[in-house]
Amino acid sequence: MCVLPRFGPDVVRQIGKDSITIDRFPFLVGRQSSRTSEAMSPPVSLAVSDNQPFQLSRRHFMIDQDEDGIIVRDCGSHNGTIVNGVLLGGNSIGFRAVLGPGENEIIAGTLISPFQFSCWI
Repeated sequence: MCVLPRFGPDVVRQIGKDSITIDRFPFLVGRQSSRTSEAMSPPVSLAVSDNQPFQLSRRHFMIDQDEDGIIVRDCGSHNGTIVNGVLLGGNSIGFRAVLGPGENEIIAGTLISPFQFSCWI
């Protein structure tokens, strides 16, 4: 199980809560889209709005579980995902990071992104 106990203030304001317990994987985070015809598999689990210039992609990152444990995988986002200070996606060659026990920091986009999450394992 993974708990997102702390969101940045922009996310809290949009979703009306300050934590989410993740007990079903994959858990996909992305930007709200006005495209209703867009087929998304798996569907976005947490969709938040963003304004141009976008930090958040429609399908930005997912939290999943595999043989190594709980992981974060960048879904090919333009700006990438920063996990515990390491860039995934964007201009990097890595797209996956294993989350360690305790608190993990996830930033969707660049260092100035308002889409910052803490994830407890």
